[in-house]
Amino acid sequence: MPASVLQRHHVQMVGDGPVTLVLAHGFACDQTIWRRVVPELAHRYRLVLFDHAGHGMADAFDTERHATLDGYAEDVVAVLEALDLWNVVYVGHSVSGMIGLLACALAPRRIERMVMLAPSPCYINHPEDQYVGGFERSTIDEMLTAMDLNYEAWAVQLAQIASLEESAGPINTEMRHRLFALDPTLARHFAHAIFLSDLRDKVRGFAHPSLIIQCSDDPIAPVSVGRWMEQAMYAARLHVMTVHGHLPQLTNAPQVASLIRNFVQ
Repeated sequence: MPASVLQRHHVQMVGDGPVTLVLAHGFACDQTIWRRVVPELAHRYRLVLFDHAGHGMADAFDTERHATLDGYAEDVVAVLEALDLWNVVYVGHSVSGMIGLLACALAPRRIERMVMLAPSPCYINHPEDQYVGGFERSTIDEMLTAMDLNYEAWAVQLAQIASLEESAGPINTEMRHRLFALDPTLARHFAHAIFLSDLRDKVRGFAHPSLIIQCSDDPIAPVSVGRWMEQAMYAARLHVMTVHGHLPQLTNAPQVASLIRNFVQ
């Protein structure tokens, strides 16, 4: 077993069962973002947790290789290969939904089914295609510029948007601390890769059985995105959770776990 890959991404395995779930976190998070979901699932499934490059306890962030989401997808495949895993259920939060979709293209037999939690293949509105991603291109450009001008102020704003809580709220506070702990250079590279990407062509016709879980009030990935994805994919179904913000695994972990269990069964 290539220990270096597993060490590089701080891979952890929890629980036991005939089905393996790979839990992949989103931007500025790490595997601990799943801490409320793991106890709900570990008694029934084998869970694989890891940190993306530059996040949590992982290293190996490369400005060239990780300039696009493809580099992160290659990392996912490397972890699956190192563990000799096939036919897993991949659970990706936010950008990791799209990273998992790209990983499926690289190694389609290693991922059997997909759960995408608050995903978006394109954050920018494209009215010519009747696509509502949630942001105008000018807004995205302003956001990325704001990162360069004052990263901490930008982080405070993003934490509020992601949590939809006041500054003293527990999820807002956690996300603010996570963003402050992230290397600003890495954050800028990853944010560019995320918010300027357009993976709608990869989503169209995607055939792996998939569950899309969207939050009813999420400024980052609105319900309109989930509806578009459900229509564009061959074997997807959409569930809209009645929760605020972009982090349902923190706001309602039991429901997230229940949706995953029902999909896997």
